[in-house]
Amino acid sequence: MFETSSDLLRLVAAICLVWLTIFTSWFLWPIGRLLRDLTKTVNLLKDLLERLSTITHLLQDRLEHIGSGIKVMGELLASLATHFIKDSDTKKEE
Repeated sequence: MFETSSDLLRLVAAICLVWLTIFTSWFLWPIGRLLRDLTKTVNLLKDLLERLSTITHLLQDRLEHIGSGIKVMGELLASLATHFIKDSDTKKEE
């Protein structure tokens, strides 16, 4: 079966290479799964932050619309108040 010692050395080297390959695969498998799970988690966080950003932009737009409406209402009330004050002053003078 083995004619020289180099044949035995080659057989041992081949067996060691097979075991090294198995060990490397066994070692890298959990690392790959960890990276896959980490990628899923990062994608979920990215989606969550995008949704949160969308909600904040929506709220900002609505608050701006409400703010402009309040400004118009304030100006209207101020003009009505000055109008009523002027009317009451003119009635008091008469």
